[in-house]
Amino acid sequence: MKDRITALMKQEKMDNKQMGERVGASKEAIYAYATGRREPTYGILQKILLAFPKLNSDWLLLGKGSMYRQEMYSQQPSLFNFESENQDVEEVLGEPEAPKIVPENPIKEIKTENIAPKTEIPPAVESKVVKKFMVFYSDATYEEFNK
Repeated sequence: MKDRITALMKQEKMDNKQMGERVGASKEAIYAYATGRREPTYGILQKILLAFPKLNSDWLLLGKGSMYRQEMYSQQPSLFNFESENQDVEEVLGEPEAPKIVPENPIKEIKTENIAPKTEIPPAVESKVVKKFMVFYSDATYEEFNK
């Protein structure tokens, strides 16, 4: 991990202070991570990945792949990635659809004042039988009733 943090700082031409400012950590903490004295926490690793959006998380966490992600979607146009500066949104997205006109739904108002609420009574369970019944009184006494 320390080698990857050091390599990232070298590639980005940053010292401990600059790296700390960018990820929201002290320069001492960055120094401890870069020298291997401390392992970065999950929160610090997350902040590093957020501070460097093109950084490959597999590389940072596992040491696999290249340092920076290969943009798989770079060939596909989007609202924020035009092929040329003069390209319009309509060219990227196509002609806009005509707005759909939805007729008003003539729902009649239902009066609920004469409708009784539906209450479901659970089915009786025949396999259970009450064996004992206890009554507790406010004077801290009780009575037991057995079958």
